[in-house]
Amino acid sequence: MKKFYQKKRTQFEFRHKLKDGSIRDVEVFASRIKLGKKELVHSIIHDITERKVVEQELIKAKEHAEESDRLKTAFLQNMSHEIRTPMNAIMGFSSLLADYYNDKNKLEQFAENNQSAL
Repeated sequence: MKKFYQKKRTQFEFRHKLKDGSIRDVEVFASRIKLGKKELVHSIIHDITERKVVEQELIKAKEHAEESDRLKTAFLQNMSHEIRTPMNAIMGFSSLLADYYNDKNKLEQFAENNQSAL
C-alpha cells in the first residue's frame, strides 16, 4: 500500500502471504475512489504464481538451449581441427607424390621415411 500512496502507482506485483502461510505472486491493479467524504482504494488482485513459474521455466530452458548451442559449436570446432590436421599432412604428401610421380627412387625414399616415422 505504501507503493500505491507514495509512488502513485496503480499497477504493481508483489509476493503475498496467505493465511495458511503459503506465498503467492500477485499482480494488483488499484485505483482511488471517493465515496462521500471518504477516500477508498479499490483493488483487483490476480494470482500470477503459475505465470511466474512458467517464466522461470522458460528462462531455464533458454539458458539450457544456449549452453547446448555453445557446446555444439565447441564440438564442431574441435572436430574441424581434428580432421584438418591429418588432412594437411595428406595434402602435403600427395603434392610431393604428384611432383615425383615419375621418379620411382624418390617415391621409395618417401615411403621408407614414412615407415620409419611410424
